[in-house]
Amino acid sequence: MIETTRIVIGGASTTPPMKPDLIPGLIIDRQIGSGATARVYLAIDAEDPTCRYAVKFLSAVLSHQEDSLRRWKREADVLLRLDHPNIVKGVRHGLVEDRPYLVMEYLQGESLADRMRRNEKLPEEEVLTIAHSCLSALDAAHRAGVIHRDIKPANIVQLNDGTVKLTDFGLAHDDSDDSLTMAGAIVGTPVYLSPEQATGGEITIRSDLYALGTTLFHLACGRPPFKELNTSLLLTRKITDDVPDVRHIEPSISGILAFLIAELCQRSSMSRPRDPAAALKLLDQLQSGELATPCIDTTESKKKGPRPITADTMNSEEVVLKTLVGDETIDSRPLFLQRGEVLFYEDDTSLECYILMSGKMEVLKAGRPIATIDQEGGFIGEMSPLRKAPRSATVVAREDTVVLMIPESGFHDFLIRHPDMAILLARSLAERLESMNIQLTAANKKIGALSRHVTEMTGVLKETRK
Repeated sequence: MIETTRIVIGGASTTPPMKPDLIPGLIIDRQIGSGATARVYLAIDAEDPTCRYAVKFLSAVLSHQEDSLRRWKREADVLLRLDHPNIVKGVRHGLVEDRPYLVMEYLQGESLADRMRRNEKLPEEEVLTIAHSCLSALDAAHRAGVIHRDIKPANIVQLNDGTVKLTDFGLAHDDSDDSLTMAGAIVGTPVYLSPEQATGGEITIRSDLYALGTTLFHLACGRPPFKELNTSLLLTRKITDDVPDVRHIEPSISGILAFLIAELCQRSSMSRPRDPAAALKLLDQLQSGELATPCIDTTESKKKGPRPITADTMNSEEVVLKTLVGDETIDSRPLFLQRGEVLFYEDDTSLECYILMSGKMEVLKAGRPIATIDQEGGFIGEMSPLRKAPRSATVVAREDTVVLMIPESGFHDFLIRHPDMAILLARSLAERLESMNIQLTAANKKIGALSRHVTEMTGVLKETRK
């Protein structure tokens, strides 16, 4: 993850100011924001005291890193190129005392993140206005070949006059420069990023639409759709679960806003509006009544989960391990999962063990596939009852699947009564241990090579200083 700069709009200085005359034509007043990569200062035009600007300085450490400098220049070029009333305006950029700086318009107001800290949620009419402003900003960016990649409340500023501004293009992707794109990298803020971002997949303008949808969800009901604190589980939920209808949490929300959020937050990027212009048209159609919105039952529904297979629904294809199913001494039962259904999530405290009878399961860690289980008789989730520990990964069905559930209380007896399955489990654990040993050996070799490289570089630096 890449941390972006948090600007405290109109905030007080927390550190001594820079030299007032550091940048020609400007008088630096005080610091108004900071982050891991930059600091932001309020500056006044030397010739016109009524003109004020925000000046962003790249940190001293990053100022000497080539990738950081290129990313900084790209952000500056993007802001200077974009000209839209709902996007923070870049004025100029340059270099002083080996420190890159970017001059932007000074925004008097507060971010929506700060607004949410004061209010649990925003009025729906205001959320719809924010939606329209942000979609207009994204449309302008899209037409210029720019993808923001980090839409969230902290990067949306509401000015004192009510104007909404999209800010912080530090992670933006510019079609004219692919040199800083890293395949497989997760870019963005976990709570708001899209499923394709969670898997390190291709990021498009539709990814920005998803992030805007989750932001609107948060603004409308006071919490994001997935609020798990564990990042791994959060990313997994992005991939395995649909964003719930916002009206399940806040029934007073109209079908207009609920439908807009639902369309923006489709798990499949191809199911979302094709671009911000299409989303704007959708919003206009909803507000004009040209497009009707569906009603929902806002009563709390029971948690969907694997369904037990009865004697009436079971057939020979679904049940491969008939002897296991017929063991009446163990309180086991076959379960049917539809494609895409989650068996259990990472960090779940359930201790049941499962055996694959037919179908295919995928194991996810932090939203990324790490293994596939498709061999009939294979164990699933056996480490939790063995170690008496929470789940270490998420398991989801990749096709219609049947598993045999064995409760933690009967797991020991099950292995005693079925020694062939105990041997299979032991073999599986041994293979897993061997694989881990191979990976550990390879990692140790890399660490050794890196250590030698550091030693050599240290020697070179010492010689250079002499």
